[in-house]
Amino acid sequence: MERRRGGYTLVEVLAVLCIAGLVCALGVPRLDGMLAYMRVRSAAGVVAGDLALVRMLAVRNGSTVVLVMEPSPDCRVRFRGRRAGYRYRVQGRMRSTTPPRVVDLRLAGGRVCMEMNGPDTLAVNSRGLPHGFNNRTFWVHEREYADSLFLSVVGRVRRTH
Repeated sequence: MERRRGGYTLVEVLAVLCIAGLVCALGVPRLDGMLAYMRVRSAAGVVAGDLALVRMLAVRNGSTVVLVMEPSPDCRVRFRGRRAGYRYRVQGRMRSTTPPRVVDLRLAGGRVCMEMNGPDTLAVNSRGLPHGFNNRTFWVHEREYADSLFLSVVGRVRRTH
């Protein structure tokens, strides 16, 4: 009776590793796109939360609170006549000694940018209403992935994906 040896040959193991490497290499670009999409969604959530914060602080303190976007030259402007940046700050006359809230949308990595129509500042009065008589739109984007927020004249935030 002949005894069979168990196991695999070196050629078989290398072939399986090559096939597994090719499958992983095909999945990496999709993973990178998914991460960019998640960064955009996360940054849009931060902006939506800060828009609600600006409104709440203005009503609570009884004074105007301003969201100021800092334009950045490395952010691509998607629409003519607008500016884009990845940092903004929330400031106003607060009754406490709270410093302005500075937000950096790139803390999670990537090249996330925010763009908004109108001027670089959004002022909200003591009644929680944005100054001006037009709706404001905020776009958060990275590469081909984008998310948008609409701020109505009564201060409501609507998010679209």
